[in-house]
Amino acid sequence: MRRKGQQPNLQRQLIALVAGLCLTIILTVCFMVAVVQVQSAITAYTWGESVWSRAQIDTVHHLNRFSESGDFSHLAKARQALAVPIGDLHARVAITSDTLDWQRAKHGFLQGGNHEEDLTRMILLIRLFSWLDQLERALTAWEGADDLLFELDQIGNAMEREWLAAPPDREQLQALRDKLAIVDQQLQVNAREFRLSMGDASRWAASFLSVVSALFLTLVALLSWFLGFRLVRLLNRTEQNFRSIFEQSAIGIIQIDTEGRIVNANQATCDILGYRPDDLVHRPIGSWSIRKTGTLPGKNDGISASVTSTAIRPSIALFEKTMTSCGPGSPYPACGMCPALQRTSQRLWKTFPSLTVCRRN
Repeated sequence: MRRKGQQPNLQRQLIALVAGLCLTIILTVCFMVAVVQVQSAITAYTWGESVWSRAQIDTVHHLNRFSESGDFSHLAKARQALAVPIGDLHARVAITSDTLDWQRAKHGFLQGGNHEEDLTRMILLIRLFSWLDQLERALTAWEGADDLLFELDQIGNAMEREWLAAPPDREQLQALRDKLAIVDQQLQVNAREFRLSMGDASRWAASFLSVVSALFLTLVALLSWFLGFRLVRLLNRTEQNFRSIFEQSAIGIIQIDTEGRIVNANQATCDILGYRPDDLVHRPIGSWSIRKTGTLPGKNDGISASVTSTAIRPSIALFEKTMTSCGPGSPYPACGMCPALQRTSQRLWKTFPSLTVCRRN
């Protein structure tokens, strides 16, 4: 009989194989998601650089207009445009510091005109992969613009002071415009270097991730094939073991489907019941299903049966021929499971534990 609490070896192997296949699928999905996130982060930085460059150009334009006309609305627009690269600056400082400041980084990127859904992946890209040569060069160019941005702010303040004085010094304003042109040129150089570095990072990431993806998917395919091969071999070995028990056992064994009909019967069953195999297949067994003691409807006399319920799922019935006397007063043998039935039941449960084994003595 099957011991309670003892998990069959077959069941453990099946669970291990299925768990391995599921883990492989999960790892594949996670890796593909990571690839998409990295590409999206690089694309977000490329978009952010275009916003940064546009804001820097607008700042220079409005400062030039302010220096010429004294219209303070241009100064306000220049400061509004300058807030975009300044926000990106604060975000980068929050990311590259020893302790990551999520709130400051997100607020800075939002101020820099970046999309809210891109903030997390942008932060993680710099935080996790800033050691890459392409990203390191981009960060160097980005950091090189910090002093120039503050110098733009100082030029705007100096122009404001000149126009607040009456009358403004035109030569001083011209000197500030000349200085503004130099700063603008240097900022464009930094922006170009950042753009080229991010482009290199994008191309490198595309090539690297494509190769890694191909290798990873190849590994997943080989592992899936191996797991499938092991699973098929395990099932084939189980079927062979069951078939060996089924065909060689001296105990009668019948396979029953969910509708209570006989699917297959071994030769021992045919010998016990006196039927040919074709006569038993598709024969209903429901009339034997509620502990009915008596003579089985076979052609051999002297076969007694104590029938246990077959349930409503595929099961196996075990039979043993017990010779009895047909004369008056002859006793019937006990209905307990004999050692041969016990041994066969144990072998079947170990080999094919998903089946229900029902004894018939």
